[in-house]
Order: sequence, then structure tokens, then C-alpha cells
Amino acid sequence: MKRIAYVLLLSILGPGVVAQDSLRYWADKLDKYIGSSVEDYFFLNDFWTMTSRTYHKIMIGQFNMIVAGNEMKFDATEPQRNLFSFTKGDIMMEYAGTWGMATRGHCLLWHNQLPGWITAGLTDGVDNGLYSRDTLLAILENHITTLVTHWKGKVREWDVVNEVFDGDGTLRESIWQQVIGDDYIDSAFVWAHRADPDALLFLLDYGAEGLNSKSHGIYAKVQELLGKGIPIHGVGMQCHLTTNDINFYSIESNVKRLTDLGLLVCFTEVDIKIPADEFSTDVALQRQAREYGQLLSIFLNCEQCPSFVMWAFSDNDSWIPDHTAGTYGQACIYNLKYQPKPAYYALLDTLRAHNGVNVGLNTAASNPFSIVPTLVDDHFIVTSETGSPEFTTAVITDMAGRQIVKLKEITAGEPVYVSALGKGTYVLTVTDRNDNHYLMKFLKK
Repeated sequence: MKRIAYVLLLSILGPGVVAQDSLRYWADKLDKYIGSSVEDYFFLNDFWTMTSRTYHKIMIGQFNMIVAGNEMKFDATEPQRNLFSFTKGDIMMEYAGTWGMATRGHCLLWHNQLPGWITAGLTDGVDNGLYSRDTLLAILENHITTLVTHWKGKVREWDVVNEVFDGDGTLRESIWQQVIGDDYIDSAFVWAHRADPDALLFLLDYGAEGLNSKSHGIYAKVQELLGKGIPIHGVGMQCHLTTNDINFYSIESNVKRLTDLGLLVCFTEVDIKIPADEFSTDVALQRQAREYGQLLSIFLNCEQCPSFVMWAFSDNDSWIPDHTAGTYGQACIYNLKYQPKPAYYALLDTLRAHNGVNVGLNTAASNPFSIVPTLVDDHFIVTSETGSPEFTTAVITDMAGRQIVKLKEITAGEPVYVSALGKGTYVLTVTDRNDNHYLMKFLKK
């Protein structure tokens, strides 16, 4: 029945739905995956409304990878013990197979969106003794094995464990950790690998894109897993980011240290939100576009980064407004009406450029040559090889991405005093009057 629906969709959209100048087209040429999560109404197979047709035309035409936002999580797939529901996941798999798209499986284990029969094991967030270690291990093994076996050969990348770290880099005290112990993570990867040896298995988290306490904890954990021979293939960086507050150098450094371990790194839930007081302003949209472009550049410059997936491609479907009580939004590359924003064109141009197409990219660079910082005693001087542009702001962050100082109205060639700056390595980001961003690393001796 679903196959008939997809044939109908093909007749509606036409055979040329994947254009030869799309995100998907250029990503395919680079053997990279660019994708999006899919929304609840995706699973209704409603192809008749204009909005639905537009949605599917964008999904199929622009992306070569999809992931279910909620429909493959624990509560959706095993609402009652040993009673499994695969319907919506099967719909997505058939859709992906029909349109030649890869899939991510999200997610096998999480502390949220658990069915009531699991959360009954906690009282006020604390283990109440309902489940023994052996019982919960058996439940978890059965769940992981059943899901991965059912979709064996259809899921390219599985998020095996999701958000298992707290902000300080320690393991989160979930029901899994409290009842089973820290080794539940080891077991989850082993069971997933046994069920589908060809699937790529990831540890996924948020707020750990750059170098900080959480990412240090993750780095130590994956080193431990690798040392024990646990079958982990990569780390997923969710990348729920905020415009004008992204330390790209720190992200790039974190990607490098993980890939140096031989791991893959995927950007799995990308969105870059804008503060409500800047909604729809040209400055904010252009800044967001540059930041999307720079994040994609980090991804494309890394051979061990296979997948770049956005958490919804349209502002109409974004989770951000509800999650932030409307204080942030407009985080996606298409607007509420499914029209492309500057961020879309930034991604397109970045992909074109990496395919050798001559495009005029205006994105920040991690190692620019036009701006050179010099730090002497209690001040530094920004000099330019191309004249003396004025900068509206300069932000100094440490290597963990924490803001140390924010300055205003600095001018190239003039000293900027930062006597409170301690010894160490820092990242300086300057923004000129045209809202161009320049990043550089420097050492305070």
C-alpha cells in the first residue's frame, strides 16, 4: 500500500525531483550525507495538500539521509514490555529505499521518552528497587537486539546511547546508570553490533561540540571503550547552536582529537537559533548563513565526518520556539513557508565550492591571513594586511569555548588592553562593520 503511495508521489513531483544543483546533488558527488529529521505528519503519507507536496519535494530533492525525530525511540517502539511497534519506522525505511536515501536510527537508549513501565523503576528520579541489574540488562538487551535486527541492513548509522553525560563530564544518573552501573554503555554497543555488524554505531550528545567539560568526559569515555575493544564507530555532535555564540575553532579542535582516535564524527541535529529580538533581520539571517556555511566547511574538510543532519529543515517544524518559550527561533534553513533562507544558499555555495565550483563565499575562517593578532604584556594589536578596517566587537574565549572578555569599537593598529588575561592559549573573534567574522588563535605568555 505504501509503495502505491510513493508511486503516486513520484507522479505528482515528477522524475526530476533531485535537481542537478541541490544540496543532495553536490553532497552525493563528495560521498557525503546531508539530511534532515522527519516530522510526525511525514508518516501520514498525505501527498495531496500543496504544503505536503512542497515538504516532500524539498525532502527528496535536497537530502540523501533522513532520521525519525521521535518515532524510533523507546516509548514509540516498545510501549509495553515485549510489545513492539515498528510501523512508523518501517514507513521511513520504505520511503528512504524508494528515494535512494540513507537512514540514521535514533535512538536505542536514552533517559527521556521512556515508557511508563520502565520509568516505574524510579521514584523522584531515584532507583526504587523495582528492577534488578540482571532484569534491566535483559530488558535493554532485548530492546536493542529486537530493533537492530528488525531494521538490519536498512539503518546506516545508529545512535546507540544518547545524552548519557551531564555538563560536568560525568555520567548522567539515569535509570540505566543507577540500576545497571556504568557498563550499560559497553553492553549497549556490544548488543547493537551483534545484531547488525555492518551498522555504524555512535555515542551522541549535545553541548559537547567544542572543547569543554562535557566533551572532555566523552573523549575519556570513548578512549576507554576503544581500549576495551567495544565496537563504537563514532561520536555524534548534535549541534543545537546559537547564532553569534559559536566557537568554530573549538569545534574543529574537538573533531580533530576524536578523529585522531580513529572515530567518525557526525553532525546529527544541526540548527542555529536566532534571538527573538533579531527575528527576520537581514543582519541576523546573514550571520546565521555564514555560521551554517562555516559549520558545513568543518564537516566537509574532515574525511572522517560522513553525515551532516539537520533537526528539521523548516522553521515551521522546528522544536526551538516551544523549547525556549519563544525566546529563540528561526533556526532552520527554510522559513515558515518552506522557502529557502540565506542559510540554505550558504550551505549550497559551500558544497559547490568543495566540488570545485567558483563561488563567492563570505564565511569566517579558522586561520585567516588578513588579520594577525599580537599579544604583548597587557595588550594586543590587531593588524591587517589589507588596510585598517574597524571592528565593532572582539570576543576572546578560552580553548574550552568560554567567553573571557568582550570588547567594542576596536580599530586595527591600536592597542587593546586586556591586563586581566592570564597566561594560556585563547581564540580571538573579531567582527567588522560589514558583519564579517575573523577567528584566530593566540598565546598569552
